[in-house]
Amino acid sequence: MPHFTVCRRRARNGLIALGRPAVDSPVELLGHRVPHVRWEAAKALGGIGDPKAAPALVEALEEDDDFDVRHRLSQRQAYRLVKPVLAALRALEPELVIPAAVQTALDELKAPSRTKLRR
Repeated sequence: MPHFTVCRRRARNGLIALGRPAVDSPVELLGHRVPHVRWEAAKALGGIGDPKAAPALVEALEEDDDFDVRHRLSQRQAYRLVKPVLAALRALEPELVIPAAVQTALDELKAPSRTKLRR
């Protein structure tokens, strides 16, 4: 395994181990000029799972022009960030109907702890 791959993995795992206090660094790196750096930042944020990062992740998903980075931003780990948002929406509006496309996307994530949403 190339040395830079090992370094990237160690850095990412270190940020994940630090947890929520480490969120600001990878959020800043979502705007880095190098796609691999943005990819690792997205992966680290997914591992940390702090909803505070959700707006930055959504912005990066909408604006990043690299397919691999967008793919990482949409991975299953990102569901950990979406889940609290959906719970808050349901708490505010219990009769909220989630569009079928969103339901389908959540089904594809196959998150075992998610609750069934209404169509």
